Amino acid sequence: MLFHRRKFLRKDGLGLRSMLLGGLIAISVVLPGAKAEANWLTAQELYNEIVGASFQSVELGEKLTMTILPSGAVLAQGDMGNYTGAWYASDQTICIDFRSGPLVGETCSAVKRLGDGQYKTDSGTKIYRVASAHPV
Repeated sequence: MLFHRRKFLRKDGLGLRSMLLGGLIAISVVLPGAKAEANWLTAQELYNEIVGASFQSVELGEKLTMTILPSGAVLAQGDMGNYTGAWYASDQTICIDFRSGPLVGETCSAVKRLGDGQYKTDSGTKIYRVASAHPV
């Protein structure tokens, strides 16, 4: 099964090839067999480790801090502005759909635990757990 690839759109209408999610995400096409060999987190592990937590990453030169809320909402602050949206986890994938902010759109990624509050997405983006940026 291949995951859908969708470009983020800036409010000025320019498309970008990839953008983190939701801190935790980057646009990618993933083969399930490859994920299983790499010890990607399951949907339950993703839920246990990310809900209520804040993460930081740098993608396309933008520093992004994202908080994953138990309600299914996601809040993010980046160099380009603030974002709001929704998230869900399925199989070994987390998907984040930014509905407002400088970049909008949905993207899905597999995530691997590196240890010490560090993670890596299937596209190579490193994500770091940080003190909560938003009240949960």
